[in-house]
Amino acid sequence: MLHKEIVTLPNTDLEVEVVFYYSPAVRGRQYMPNGDPGYEDEPAELEIEQIIVNKCCIMEALSEDTINLIEERLLDQDYNSEY
Repeated sequence: MLHKEIVTLPNTDLEVEVVFYYSPAVRGRQYMPNGDPGYEDEPAELEIEQIIVNKCCIMEALSEDTINLIEERLLDQDYNSEY
């Protein structure tokens, strides 16, 4: 699902709008109801599409470490509504 969230950039007071796709974690099963082998847990997935300030995308100007920190903050949330 597509989401939008306001995030404060790490080590700054700058708030940015982050547009991203989020898929929640899926709990695995050891066995299927018919006895067949089950499947492993699938972690939540998050893919940032844009990071916006004043209607301008600044994603290319941010370091990979900063983007990873933003992803970690967003993954700590539970997103059930669609934008």
